[in-house]
Amino acid sequence: MKVRELAKWPPAAKGAANSELRLPTPVEAIVVKTIFCRDYWLTFVCGFGGDLFVYDYEADNQAIAQQLEGIVEASVGKSLLSIGEIELQTS
Repeated sequence: MKVRELAKWPPAAKGAANSELRLPTPVEAIVVKTIFCRDYWLTFVCGFGGDLFVYDYEADNQAIAQQLEGIVEASVGKSLLSIGEIELQTS
């Protein structure tokens, strides 16, 4: 299964402090780093237009969240959209 086949992938950027700031599309959002991975939750940061945006994703289980953490870390500098084409290990 590819990441893009996960329910609710890709997550939406969380609202910016400046309400006039346009949120990036998955093509525009460039992965910067992961912040947090615990239980089913993964939080990471993407950049766009000189600003940073936080993304939260709730996976179906902890194993998927941990795989996504590794995928996001390995995808620094790539678009959020490109992560969707990566294969997940399924058992």
